[in-house]
Amino acid sequence: MKRIASNMLLSLALLTLLCVLLSAGPQVPLASAAGISEQETDLKKEPQPEFSSSQELNSAQAKMGVRTGSIQDAYTAQYLPDTSILYFEGISDMIVALTAGKIDGFMTVATRVPFILRENEKLAAFELEGPLDHVAFMSAPADFSRDLLVQLNSYILSAKNNGLFDKLYDQWFKAQDSYPEVISESELSADHGVIRYAAQGNMEPISFILGDKLTGLELDLLSRFCQEYGYGLTVTESNIAGMLAGITSGKYDLAGGGLAITEERRQSVDFTESYHSYGQWIITRALVGAGGDSGENTRVSFWSKVSNSFHKTFIRESRWKLIAGGIGVSLLISIMAGIIGSLFGFGICLLRMSKKRGPSAFAKVFIRLIQGVPMVVLLMILYYLVFGSVDINAIIVAIIGISINFGVYVGEMMRTGIEAVPTGQREASLALGYNNLQTFSKVIFPQAARHILPVYKGEFISMVKTTSIVGYIAVQDLTKVSDIIRSRTYEAFFPLIVTAIIYFLIAWILTSLLNLIEIRIDPGKRSRELKGVIE
Repeated sequence: MKRIASNMLLSLALLTLLCVLLSAGPQVPLASAAGISEQETDLKKEPQPEFSSSQELNSAQAKMGVRTGSIQDAYTAQYLPDTSILYFEGISDMIVALTAGKIDGFMTVATRVPFILRENEKLAAFELEGPLDHVAFMSAPADFSRDLLVQLNSYILSAKNNGLFDKLYDQWFKAQDSYPEVISESELSADHGVIRYAAQGNMEPISFILGDKLTGLELDLLSRFCQEYGYGLTVTESNIAGMLAGITSGKYDLAGGGLAITEERRQSVDFTESYHSYGQWIITRALVGAGGDSGENTRVSFWSKVSNSFHKTFIRESRWKLIAGGIGVSLLISIMAGIIGSLFGFGICLLRMSKKRGPSAFAKVFIRLIQGVPMVVLLMILYYLVFGSVDINAIIVAIIGISINFGVYVGEMMRTGIEAVPTGQREASLALGYNNLQTFSKVIFPQAARHILPVYKGEFISMVKTTSIVGYIAVQDLTKVSDIIRSRTYEAFFPLIVTAIIYFLIAWILTSLLNLIEIRIDPGKRSRELKGVIE
């Protein structure tokens, strides 16, 4: 008991120390975002890329990284037909794969290139001749969205003609010390309804996470439109796959974040007038000694690199607050899903053990169905289909989905534990005058709990780690905020390592709590010291 308590205290102390370290250090202003047009000119000078043309990549039969659901998938197949494609969830993942030699390059939009090269001196880029994408808002095929589309088209054309868009472009693309403020959601009236807007948060400066909020040129333009036309606005950060699912299911009215117009997408969704256009660039490794990483960085001390990376990842823009918020969300989902899932599992267990064929068959089919569906697919079905037309917080949907999945496994554990108790125990308790409820609560279940808890602990910790996938339905849990930070810094080391450490500490603390409960229930695990006996 004392050892378990000391382990819990040690875990809490380590978690507290980690939070203190994250919150320490000076606050610094936003890093400069120089004009994209000027940076694109510099990109053509140096550093020199390992591959300098699409022909070289095709000849080498290179491995190309592609972000799932992006327009670069089609462009890679069209312009680099002799290369092989590996799919990734984000730009930061492809950068790690590129520097590790797992891929030879990846394609991305011109607006993102300067920020990637600014943070990764071992990489270089060259422009892909040919494709020019037009960026617009994506609209849901619904009556409200169609009316909104007409008004937004008129506003975009007006902004281009009266110089408003050029002004916004200069403010965001040529920002020096800080980005401009976007009109707050609370400042907008909802006289004509509320626009549900979702956007990807990794397209700086068009759409990105700053602090703990989504911002960027696109949101600035949309907020000004809402203010002029009397709309309210709710903002959700999501990936491309989530936005497409949300738009087609009616979960969102508008989606954006630098989305390109394609004919294939037009078959399922509507688009506004284009407000911006950009070309495609290919990121590859820089040649050593040819304007790339010439080795000067190796003379910088290891601890200086670590300190700089730590500062950029956590201290800049107070990004440690994102981590703290993510921890809270992950703990909330884990604890609520654990409680609700356990109660739900008990109900499933009762149905499964029912002597009536109907309830028992239903429970058996339900269990097999949930066990056969991947957790991430279940969450997306609940969020985009079942609750697609309902204004419900994504955290609640995550709790419901994980509770259902956890509950079916708990139900089977309970059934196995109850069946492990000898039948004679029930018969003896009934002979002593206990009714069925008293027999179950005072005789059967306490003995069954001794069989259930060891397996329950492992399943509970597995459920806690499963919460790392809730980012697929726009929940900013610990893993999701780690991805957001990586999308801004293009670094993987600190966000991933800290995320792993925090999950380990959370699992350690919760396991210690369950061990205490197990000791209270199972007499065989208690201390065998006898009071009054002295050796």
